[in-house]
Amino acid sequence: MSGIIDQIPENMRDGFVQELRAGRYNLLLGAGASRDSTDSQGNHLPLGGELIAELNALVGTSQTVLADAYEIARMRQPSLVEDHFKRRFVNCIPCEWMVDLTSVVWKRIWTLNVDDVVERAYSMPGREGPLLSASYTWRNPIRDDFGVQAVHLHGRVFETGPLDLIFSITEYVDAIEKKFAWFPLFFNSWVGSPFITIGSTLFGEYDLAQATRIKQPSSSSPSLYISQSIPDEMREQLDLRNLVAVELTAASASAELVELTSESRATAYYQWQSIAAPPADVARFASQFDPLSLRESVRPIGHDFFLGFEPCWDDIVTGKAATFGWHRKLADSVIEELASGIVQKLHVAFAPRFSGKTCASFVVAKLLLEQSIPVFYFRSDRTIDIKATLRVLAGRGEAVLIYDGIADFTLDLQKLMQGAVDGGMKVVVLAFERSTRRQIVLQDISGRFLEIHDQSSGLHTETLSRVDARELIGHVVQQGRYARLQRMNESDRIRLFERRNIFDAMSELEFGQGYRDRIRPRFDALPDFESRMVVFLTSFVNSFGYSMPIFLVEATGLKVAALRGLLSTRAYSDLLVEENGRLTCRYRSVAISAIKSAFPPNSIAESLEAFMTRLAPYMNSTTRKSRNYEYRILRAVMRARGLRIVLPTYALDSLYGKLEGLFGDQAAFWEQRSIASQLARQFVPATSYAAKAVDLAPEEVRRRTTLGRLLILRSYVDVEPGGPESWDLYGQGRSELIHAATLSPRAGVVLLNRFRQTLALYREIVKGGSVLDDYEALESDLADVHRECIDDSSLRHTAEQKIVAEMYGLFLQLRLIRHGEFTAQEAQQIIDRPLPNITEDMEFDDYA
Repeated sequence: MSGIIDQIPENMRDGFVQELRAGRYNLLLGAGASRDSTDSQGNHLPLGGELIAELNALVGTSQTVLADAYEIARMRQPSLVEDHFKRRFVNCIPCEWMVDLTSVVWKRIWTLNVDDVVERAYSMPGREGPLLSASYTWRNPIRDDFGVQAVHLHGRVFETGPLDLIFSITEYVDAIEKKFAWFPLFFNSWVGSPFITIGSTLFGEYDLAQATRIKQPSSSSPSLYISQSIPDEMREQLDLRNLVAVELTAASASAELVELTSESRATAYYQWQSIAAPPADVARFASQFDPLSLRESVRPIGHDFFLGFEPCWDDIVTGKAATFGWHRKLADSVIEELASGIVQKLHVAFAPRFSGKTCASFVVAKLLLEQSIPVFYFRSDRTIDIKATLRVLAGRGEAVLIYDGIADFTLDLQKLMQGAVDGGMKVVVLAFERSTRRQIVLQDISGRFLEIHDQSSGLHTETLSRVDARELIGHVVQQGRYARLQRMNESDRIRLFERRNIFDAMSELEFGQGYRDRIRPRFDALPDFESRMVVFLTSFVNSFGYSMPIFLVEATGLKVAALRGLLSTRAYSDLLVEENGRLTCRYRSVAISAIKSAFPPNSIAESLEAFMTRLAPYMNSTTRKSRNYEYRILRAVMRARGLRIVLPTYALDSLYGKLEGLFGDQAAFWEQRSIASQLARQFVPATSYAAKAVDLAPEEVRRRTTLGRLLILRSYVDVEPGGPESWDLYGQGRSELIHAATLSPRAGVVLLNRFRQTLALYREIVKGGSVLDDYEALESDLADVHRECIDDSSLRHTAEQKIVAEMYGLFLQLRLIRHGEFTAQEAQQIIDRPLPNITEDMEFDDYA
């Protein structure tokens, strides 16, 4: 009998091995997978027919369908059935091949069995392999734990407690109708990730039919159906859905899978794990950080860096990315830090969108590795286990953690740094983040740990300098990707790149002048509304720095299988790239601006509603803590500021109204709805929404900051500045911001908001020429908040101190205007001067 590899189509074999070794395969187990295991008495676990016979004998029935036999038995003798199931399916003894299979790294294990074979296999003494972090049943909320998860889609029998299984037809229907969270997640995984199925009838599972009976996507990473014998009718079913039939015993398949992945255990990825740290800690750390090596890298099938694909580590190892001056500057800063003794530092490089931050993170990692400094690259799948990370790093010695995007994980890193201080060890982190999110970092990270690199510190990332342009040209020529440059002289080549955004400049190498103008015609030529909407939603998600999980295309009405077909065409692949089950727009820097006008607002709103509805199961208390990828996408696309890019302001509240039933228990939802109303100048409902957010999360700094800022904003744009209502609103807002500042030891961002809004109110009163006794109280508040800004450790030695100085200077000038120290013309020029913008959350500059 031929093995797994021999039965996979030749053009898919490399992709299969690569993805299997990378731990990207899901494992789906059916009753046949437990057949070789035994119960606690040594009896083999039953298949469907055998379980029917046991139930019939137990209660005296003569049923031939398992669902009917179980339902009738439960109605007649519930206690007998419960005792029988606990004897048969609790404390099982896993067979040898099942234990061996646990050494393979799985993305997730899904099982249709109600026994505890999987859990017992992972707990066997002497077993080698990743940690089984937890197991869940269909009723549990979605979680993303460290290590491998096992999900019992039909329930699991426990030693204590009643049976809560899906066996009968009514239980199948109940599971489908109530849409428990793990079922849509299984569907999303089935269409977006490769699977290996062992021992399952697959198409006979009623509650999974929505997933298993759709046409399975065809890609370079095939999904396999493994069974000892596969009849012709089953092969027809598999072929229809692009599933690869592998006729092999489970034991033989397990042996081959273990052998295929054994080579990866000799790589750097596994070698580093032999350190003085508990295995569970290493497993948790390994699930979140990749140890980078100059000797080993994997290139995704079909990946081409020069065609606008997202950069990967292989692009850097193979020399495809150029090294710029700011890359070297960051590497030198980290190297200097490592030599400075036990000082915990978080280096953050702020740069604008589309400045090549991801590529820079890999390039700097390469520069550090060339100096023999170990580098661990954060995967961004979910938050880290802080204690496990500290214990692993303590056993490693000198090392650097690199984050591409930090704003979603700032609180974790603050705890990590403080934990290093408490443990007397050194931790150095280098992170890259968009400039617009710097206030989040300033608010959450202590100034004692923070080292900021941006334009104010001499880090120029916006456009290519002449030196960097020359470096890039030489690099591109060396790589042989210089068709457009061939006929240019040196000066013309430099002009093509100098002072240009790196994304725009590189896009023209392959697509030529006018690529920005060519996106829309290609987009308009797509076959239907759904295929165009997929490109739009992908570009929208990309604009926040995320790739779009492929299962989300179903929110547009387009099936994933149809998308796979589109991606095989030149017209579509010129716009979208799919890697590892996620979509990105080619040269995403120009995609959203080129296509957002293609749809009427109502179509965009409906698609966004369906999109966020599909993501709703990922919004729960556990995902808020773990901040997994889908949860962060949902939070990003729900933000009013981002929605305003693609929807008119008047349409925002209607969209939030439709989503209220799904997300109305979330403080973040109400905060964003408040911001949307503020954008529409509907300040009264905005205040109500902001107050609702504070009610739901009274201890969250950002919610109170939003409410306090809004109340002061209303004191000068919604009522007469300086009047009784104005002072009342100002007093409420001031109290909220003072309260917000007490909720965090790093109150700099709150102070900046309070300073700016108070100054805006003061300016409006001065402009109105009112003669009030309250001037002195307001001026005293401004002097106090200025002093607090100066003293605040989170603002010290940052670019924000310049903003503080500018605002204080404007305050002094306004005070002189009040005392008649300027001419009317001079006074008007001062009053017309815009206030400094302090954060991405400031949407109201045109009002202030």
